[in-house]
Amino acid sequence: MASRTPRTSRRWGSRSRAYRVSCLFLGEWARVGYEVFGALGSADTPFVGAVSRDALDDTAAARYYLAQLDGEPVASAGLTLAAGVAGVFLVAAVEAARGRGIGTAITMAPLLAARDRGYAVGVLQANEMGYPIYARMGFTEQFRYRSFYWRPG
Repeated sequence: MASRTPRTSRRWGSRSRAYRVSCLFLGEWARVGYEVFGALGSADTPFVGAVSRDALDDTAAARYYLAQLDGEPVASAGLTLAAGVAGVFLVAAVEAARGRGIGTAITMAPLLAARDRGYAVGVLQANEMGYPIYARMGFTEQFRYRSFYWRPG
């Protein structure tokens, strides 16, 4: 799915906030992904160790965003900027936080950051749960593809 980057910021309530994470909060970012996708894991996984070696500053290949509700991490997303396009990836919201606008907020945070850096187009992949949220945000479907999974043995 693709969309123009948003022109204005959208507020989603005083009890929640979304922000770009540093190495200090990368473990929390990964824990949200683990809870939603069953992957990535905790702060001591190889993924977190590898990403932690990156400065996670404005020169980083990827940026990571975390949303909190009442101080607890409840959603995460990633952003990569390349070829004039903002790619949003690994958008996740824990089940207890769904239906409160947190998914929209955590998707919007990296898009707003990309817009501030001059990017005009954002892209992402949508699953069945995320598709209607992204459509309401203005994303349009560009194509569909099938996923195939292989397990050895």
